[in-house]
Amino acid sequence: MKPLVRILIVTDRYDGGFLHWTSHEPNRAFHLGEFIDVLLNTTWLGFKIEITKAHRDAPGPGGEAAMKASTGADVVGFRFDQGFTVNGVARVLADYDMVLLFAIERGAEDIDPAFAPQTEAIAQYMEKGGGFFATGDHEDLGSEVGRIIPRVRSMRRWWSPYNPKGHPPAPEGQGSDRYDTVRPGPDHVVQFEDQSDEIAQEIHPAWYSGGIKISGGYLAKSRYPHPLLCSPAGVITYLPDHMHEGHCEVPDNFETLTYKLAGATVAEFPTDGDPDLAPEVIATGDVIGGHTTPAIANADNFTDTDIVTARSFGVIAAWDGHRVKRGRVVVDSTWHHFFNINLTGDMALKGLGGFPQNDQRLFGFYIPDGNGGRKASPHYEAIKAYYRNIIYWLIPAKRHKVVWWNALLDIAAFPRLKEELPYHGQSLDPGRIGDKLGPQGGFDFQRCYYWGGLADQYLAMARGACGRLIIRDILYKPKIPWWEWIQETYDPWERAPIDQRPEFERFAVLGALGLAPRPEVLLQAGLGAALLMAGAVGDARAPGLSAKAVEALDAAWGQSLERLTEAYEARLEEGLRLGAGFKDVLGRRASAKPPTTEPGVTKR
Repeated sequence: MKPLVRILIVTDRYDGGFLHWTSHEPNRAFHLGEFIDVLLNTTWLGFKIEITKAHRDAPGPGGEAAMKASTGADVVGFRFDQGFTVNGVARVLADYDMVLLFAIERGAEDIDPAFAPQTEAIAQYMEKGGGFFATGDHEDLGSEVGRIIPRVRSMRRWWSPYNPKGHPPAPEGQGSDRYDTVRPGPDHVVQFEDQSDEIAQEIHPAWYSGGIKISGGYLAKSRYPHPLLCSPAGVITYLPDHMHEGHCEVPDNFETLTYKLAGATVAEFPTDGDPDLAPEVIATGDVIGGHTTPAIANADNFTDTDIVTARSFGVIAAWDGHRVKRGRVVVDSTWHHFFNINLTGDMALKGLGGFPQNDQRLFGFYIPDGNGGRKASPHYEAIKAYYRNIIYWLIPAKRHKVVWWNALLDIAAFPRLKEELPYHGQSLDPGRIGDKLGPQGGFDFQRCYYWGGLADQYLAMARGACGRLIIRDILYKPKIPWWEWIQETYDPWERAPIDQRPEFERFAVLGALGLAPRPEVLLQAGLGAALLMAGAVGDARAPGLSAKAVEALDAAWGQSLERLTEAYEARLEEGLRLGAGFKDVLGRRASAKPPTTEPGVTKR
């Protein structure tokens, strides 16, 4: 069976929950029903998901069943340090691959010592590789739990600007210094409710330098966004807008920050010898200054008559804990990038007398499809890719190999490849597949190169250009001793010092021009061999590769990679011989004397 990735989604407060917002009552504006639907309706490459919805608040007078019904939660009264039951199955935090925290509850003026056991449980979870996403909103919204979590507390501001207790203050919810990203609607006027229309804010991704390529006939340096912002349609440059967002950042003193773990003082951002492993702001947003933001409904709470000041700020920050054997961390400036009110429309407007029932602010990012229905807007399709990337990126490192081999099995099941790949779905023994196939069974270099190109195409369709690089890092880094020599090209997000040969850049330039060997040729052929092997090992009756099968398959692929490397070297030698011959021809042509003609005779 396919690997199962378990996701724990946590929220709190009376207005937090997991249902859709369908009536004009505002009780589900801050629910996550639409976001969860996006995750559940995604065809994940290489795995399936299981979502547990947990609410931190204790049941009220109506009891546990009533609270579950009103919030859509599977678990209520949730605590990170305590076990719980889901559909009769006992669970603990360690059973999950990642946590997505949408904290709403404000904290007390000081951190409550009673939270210490939960802090310890979360810290241990992250230390063992668990992924963690967290977000709040302006001021200290979400701070009750957000500010107790290692790394999360430092990569995002959680303390009230009115009494930050020596911590960097979060942005205010009102006044000219609010982080207001609401974009005007078709009337060119900014209103609070415009956060619920189809117009998203534009964000600015950070860029990472890759290898050399030919673009428009010129040599150019490749560049990529962070994997969280890479999609099949290109770079993700949109997020939902909101009147008062929070702030993500790289703390100035991240190298010296510490926290308590099992009674010991440990570094919050361990480097393990890598001085550059800091958290990163991977995207910034803009406040467009010079406007007020009045509201149509709930004017007393949301209207802001102060003219907002223009600024840029961090909207997403990430820390790649996998590089130091910990879990990855992502923080976002506001949960309004995920809540119903920003995605599917402001249902409170339905209750206003005379409000146009076809106003786009009632439908969010769902626009008319021309046939009387509605479809997701292009901006929303990009935003949904960001949601999916959070899941892909937070999967613990220890599960990467089995997930990516199952991703290759998924790709091998595409109709075109099912027809072309030999032995597809025949459940061959993964430990002996290399012997079974052999050169006659598919390990011909050119055929593998061809299949690797198809695998690249399908990876780009499913995950975007970043996915093509990530799978190379997962497959090849443990297998080829010269990986660091080409690492800059195939892992642009690696910021550790690279023992790179000084001539590599010149080598890459000549390779892009077709004048030097290109390692990509071997890597693509190796990917094709991996695709062939995954398809042959897979069982058409029971899709999915077990962890045991993956280990055997990965070892067999390593042996096949050695054969492909030998074939590649033979082709390099052949190319050198042909190149020498062509150089000799060029030399003879250059030294030949031009023909002469007699005076007055025109050469025809």
